[in-house]
Amino acid sequence: MKAFSLALLALPLWAALVPGDEKPLRLESAVVVSDLQGGFAGFTGTKWTVEPSGKWTVTNVVGTNQKVVKTGELDKKHLHELEKELAKYDLGGLKDSTDPGAKANPHVVEVKYDKKGAKLTLPAGGKLPAPDATTVPGRFAGVLHAVKKATGDK
Repeated sequence: MKAFSLALLALPLWAALVPGDEKPLRLESAVVVSDLQGGFAGFTGTKWTVEPSGKWTVTNVVGTNQKVVKTGELDKKHLHELEKELAKYDLGGLKDSTDPGAKANPHVVEVKYDKKGAKLTLPAGGKLPAPDATTVPGRFAGVLHAVKKATGDK
């Protein structure tokens, strides 16, 4: 009986050490991700919003005009997959980052979550790197990729 009790006590420690099983983030507020390019008409691009319920919208942005172009709802399985991806890229820990070459008409990726926001500012026409949980630009790219994939945007 004593060995069984010790095994139960060790179980949480063992579970924490199992690699590749990140604890998913539980969405408690909407995630809003914008991918915008500055230009003569202001900022243009796309904004994705995912609510904790799984409802999502894709919005076309041109200057101050915004038009919803797609809506949908994630089932529990797909919402869980998105939460896992967002945790992988530390959504809540993102901080502003600006490329030194970003001057006029920057490319801006903005992430808002839980009353916080962070922007990645790149030079005009600057491309995002591949998703990578170890670099700041890669984390922004990972969050953007995860939200686009969840909403069926490519």
